[in-house]
Amino acid sequence: MENTAVAKRPAGPVDIIRSHIESPAFLEQVKMAMPRGEDGRRLIRGAITAMQKTPAIAECTQASIFSSLLTCAQLGLSLDGREAHLVPFGRDCTLVPDYKGLVRLVIQSGSVSHVHADVVCENDDFDFDRGRVLRHRIDLRRPRGAVYAAYAFAVFTAGSEKAE
Repeated sequence: MENTAVAKRPAGPVDIIRSHIESPAFLEQVKMAMPRGEDGRRLIRGAITAMQKTPAIAECTQASIFSSLLTCAQLGLSLDGREAHLVPFGRDCTLVPDYKGLVRLVIQSGSVSHVHADVVCENDDFDFDRGRVLRHRIDLRRPRGAVYAAYAFAVFTAGSEKAE
């Protein structure tokens, strides 16, 4: 009779971290940190996907991974590659909010109603003066040329604007 048992591979760093972050105890901690109505499963799924794409994350200290996940949960950001990222710096895992995640947080604060960022190219019609973008027109019928500047502006709920 043939032995058809499949040899099990030893658990790797991703498997070890995954078993910890999927545990009911850690999931409960994440759920308590998240905004009301969220159960944390999507955040954990995002962390697993991040470790599969970047295995070096799983080589980081468990404390730094757990801390990054709990901070992400508290901020209510998604680890979806658009709002926030887990980034390994040596043995430390660091939560790095993306531009879109920062915009979400600023708008959630209630003091800002709109944020816009853009690049300015050689052939754009652009006028900036003392913290205000006066004009930025792009002619889509011709090449824009090389980028020479970037800016962002916010419209505050009180109506004022600020550009940098």
